[in-house]
Amino acid sequence: MIPIKPLEYKVLIEVRVAEATTAGGIILPDSVRDKQQQGREVGTIAAVGSMAFQDPDWPEHPVVGDTVLYNRYAGSIVRHAHKEYRLVNDKDIGAIVTDEFTEGIK
Repeated sequence: MIPIKPLEYKVLIEVRVAEATTAGGIILPDSVRDKQQQGREVGTIAAVGSMAFQDPDWPEHPVVGDTVLYNRYAGSIVRHAHKEYRLVNDKDIGAIVTDEFTEGIK
């Protein structure tokens, strides 16, 4: 369990980061991993504030465990237990994505 509970319209997203090594065991430098991450602001919803996603005009609302795309510079970075999270507003989440989309993104 994550000891962070988002308030109001905030959503906590566990960030997916690029792998540090290739399948063949080659260690990738940070500059290459940063390029792999560009345009792939993908994460899994870890926790949701009590007022998030209450807009009745939204046809579908993500829930804890959904994989989502979010705005690149949105929110605050939070690190806990060797994992990186983003605390963002609910409006900063752009889409719920499927497993087919996230293949190759770690």
